Amino acid sequence: MPDEYGTAAYKTVELDTLLDGAAIQHREVENFESKLFKSYFPSIRILNGGFESGFRHVTPNEYQPRLLHFCLQEKEKLVVMKEVPLSASSLNSGDVFISDLGSTAYQWNGKHSNKEERYCAAQFLQVLESERLGRCKTYVLDEASTEDNDEFLRILPDVPVKKNKTDYEMTTCMYRLSDESGELRFQLISGTGAPKKMIAEDDVYFIDTGAELFVYVGGRCSLREKQNAISYAHSYLQQTTHPLIPVTVLTAGQHCETLEEAWDKDRTKHYLEIPVAS
Repeated sequence: MPDEYGTAAYKTVELDTLLDGAAIQHREVENFESKLFKSYFPSIRILNGGFESGFRHVTPNEYQPRLLHFCLQEKEKLVVMKEVPLSASSLNSGDVFISDLGSTAYQWNGKHSNKEERYCAAQFLQVLESERLGRCKTYVLDEASTEDNDEFLRILPDVPVKKNKTDYEMTTCMYRLSDESGELRFQLISGTGAPKKMIAEDDVYFIDTGAELFVYVGGRCSLREKQNAISYAHSYLQQTTHPLIPVTVLTAGQHCETLEEAWDKDRTKHYLEIPVAS
């Protein structure tokens, strides 16, 4: 993971150079995706594995059982499918789950699940049947009518599952990165908000809302400040309670609606509209 993460960050710098800084950059992390990222997809499927397992052919008889969770995210109106630990503790009555055993797959509808989750899960069952050329038998179960000795429940071990912690303090603050003194200095300039009037085009600014980090690269900032902006953003987040939140990097003249919403309400609108210095 560190090698992949480092390579991705390096390639981001390469692309930014190739595009002459024209593109707004975004960093997205699993389970912490931004609303903008989710808006690009009608549905999202997140499965275990990586490049080492991506090219292995798996037949139904060799298949490792997995449990898939279908959950509607209300704000985005998007159903996300995610592989979760194979345990009865992963189940909840509000969502839909599929137990994929390779040659058999069970759809389990929680008693409080909604039609969007059930529909997406049913579509996925059809995909499994098609991909496995009809050699995968599928069943649909409702929580209220599922017996304790049903195979769906029997294959799920009753082991504790570690929950992801996503609750943290949502306080907006702002930092500045400047080399005016001859050395790079990263310092807090506002701990209770993001006043747009504090933006100057000679430096780099970091606006942390708790849900997303925005990195604003001033149009007249030094090359040294610009080249170190992303690494300082990552280092900063590692010291917070929310190191995996989305990161958006933009420069003078670029527009980001979520950043506009993050500024203090008494803001004026002249800072981010300054054209990039030629």
